[in-house]
Amino acid sequence: MEKQLLNFKTLLLVCLMTMLGGVNSFAAEVTFGPDWNGLFGSSYSGSFNPKANDLELNGASNGVSIKVTNGTSTNGYVKTGDFRAYKGYTIVLTASDNSAITKITSEKGGKTFTNGVKADQGTLVIKNNAINWTGSSNVVKLTISGTVSFKDIVVTCENGKTLTSLSISGEPTKKVYNAGEALDPTGLVVTGTYDDATTAKISSGITWTMNPETLSADNTTCTVTATVGGVTSDPYVVTGLTITKNINCKFDFTVNPEEWGLTTDSKGAFNIGNNELTVGGVVMTATDGGTKTRIWKSTEACDLRVYKNGGSITFTAPEGFNISKIDFTGQKLAGFSVNAGKYSNSTWNGKAHAVTFSASNTCQVSTATITLVEAEPQVATSGTLTFKAQDTDKLWYATFSSEKDVVFTSDVVVYGVSVSNEKLSLNALGNADYDVTDTSVGYNTGIVEKGYYVPANNGVLVISLNGTTPFYFPKEVQSVSLPENMLKPAPVGGGVFTSEEGYKYYKLAYNDYYAKTGLGFYWGAKEAGAFQVKAGLAYMAVPAAVANNAKGFRFDGVTDGIDGVSMDSNKAQVIYNINGQRVANMSKAGLYIVNGKKVVVK
Repeated sequence: MEKQLLNFKTLLLVCLMTMLGGVNSFAAEVTFGPDWNGLFGSSYSGSFNPKANDLELNGASNGVSIKVTNGTSTNGYVKTGDFRAYKGYTIVLTASDNSAITKITSEKGGKTFTNGVKADQGTLVIKNNAINWTGSSNVVKLTISGTVSFKDIVVTCENGKTLTSLSISGEPTKKVYNAGEALDPTGLVVTGTYDDATTAKISSGITWTMNPETLSADNTTCTVTATVGGVTSDPYVVTGLTITKNINCKFDFTVNPEEWGLTTDSKGAFNIGNNELTVGGVVMTATDGGTKTRIWKSTEACDLRVYKNGGSITFTAPEGFNISKIDFTGQKLAGFSVNAGKYSNSTWNGKAHAVTFSASNTCQVSTATITLVEAEPQVATSGTLTFKAQDTDKLWYATFSSEKDVVFTSDVVVYGVSVSNEKLSLNALGNADYDVTDTSVGYNTGIVEKGYYVPANNGVLVISLNGTTPFYFPKEVQSVSLPENMLKPAPVGGGVFTSEEGYKYYKLAYNDYYAKTGLGFYWGAKEAGAFQVKAGLAYMAVPAAVANNAKGFRFDGVTDGIDGVSMDSNKAQVIYNINGQRVANMSKAGLYIVNGKKVVVK
């Protein structure tokens, strides 16, 4: 309660000084401990190794951090209520930029000091097994000269000027990268401007944001921003980058396995069966066989051991890359077999996003060098149109549009649609401009020998005997134009299209949705206004004078409110048989489509 009251008084004083326009600095207090287990990120019941742990408390708000490095012989020890450090330990306390540590105290822990603590600066007093340091420094280093027991460590720092803006300048030290690497900001200079108009270079506490996050062969520039204490700089463009297409990364199992973050098993080896090791974006995963897949550590060196009866390792490339080569060093590597590519003489060659090496005998790997290449973008060669509307004669109808040129096969009939004389008019795309013989369609599949070419960003009507039909993207774009057509393509990605004055808008629909009758084009919104259209479909835009306030135009020749309207008899007949083939006449019995209207010949 007493400490809470003190904090409240401090806050009240700060607010009062701000209102009165007084000084803009105040003291902030940060306590590390007594929950040392929580700070170290684990629960310890015995000795442990805190080497190179960075411990932070409220770092986002005041930036004070603590870093502990262990000694050469004795590990630290966490026990309820204290943290014990031994000879050779260092404890480094760092305040945020433009702030100074002015006081460090620690209450008595559970063990008596056998020697003491030394500070690299300031005045340090040890009394009753507690420490009291005073001075003024951004960084204070405490060196343990014996055995100490901390219940907690309380740091007081004076926060000075307020950071108001940041700027970036200079050039990065590294300007040549492999594709897939992130820009290294080392060499860039971050300068802070404060509320008293002073400036200073900032070297710590910087969070960098890169766009793009990783570089590709197409990148020669990268846009970066720097954030410090909630203040973000304007974007800064780094130019003159060189990006190589191939990436080489190396898994070196001869190093200390602890550097991989692995822990030993009961036999003293380091399990990786339930871990992933990552180098340069490549992920290696291991599957255990009859014996655990391990990294064995000896006095001479370490190696990765993969055993038979199910043991395997898999290398997976980062997104956008494939593995083209893997070179192993080690012993008994002939025992590997692979799921892809070719493996011979300790080298794998091929092109795969992931490669699995299974062990038929014990394999001991010292290093694995991975070569990556950028994956070629996957280009769609075809698509499928799914029909939703069907008339009483079981013919399927759909509107269609595409951002790319498209070819339909002759298994369907493709039309342009317009309105004239208060009726619907269908114009088949079956003339010479739209019949195609293009063996390149479908990337040399030869599947389209004859069909209908629909240029990009045009709306058409497709009629089929089946509920789905394929379409293909030609490799070479042809120069064609549609005949008169009031169908318009849906907006890119779908959505509500932009209406124009003097037009009425219609969508493909039933007059009676539940009975599935009266298929045609009808208002999609009140007063024939704009409405939402799914990507890949089309809508009909009819001049208001031509639409004459009609709410719908049916394929059977009926217009909403106007009876007895038939298809235009003055147009030349375009006739298709039931197989979608254009014919000269209706000489045989069967179902035909004549200018878009069904005709039955008995």
